[in-house]
Amino acid sequence: MADAKLAPVVTLPPRADATALRRFLLALPRAKGESESLGAIYARYLLWCQHEHLAALDVEDFRHKFEAEASRLGIRTRKQKNKVLCLDVKLAS
Repeated sequence: MADAKLAPVVTLPPRADATALRRFLLALPRAKGESESLGAIYARYLLWCQHEHLAALDVEDFRHKFEAEASRLGIRTRKQKNKVLCLDVKLAS
């Protein structure tokens, strides 16, 4: 009988869920009068997921879950031209 070769097992990181997104949003630095684009916040979220060893939500899932969680947490948003801005939030450089 020939030796069967098994494919290596690949372990994927757990997928970020609404609880992980809530933790991320709670950690966002608040700054009265400042604003950040949702795109910039998503980019920071991707880095955060990498640091937390989580598989990030794709951009559409993030956007939908962000809207619900941000509202619960009192993070206000505003549309400006074709961007969504998160108000009173400032990401560190």
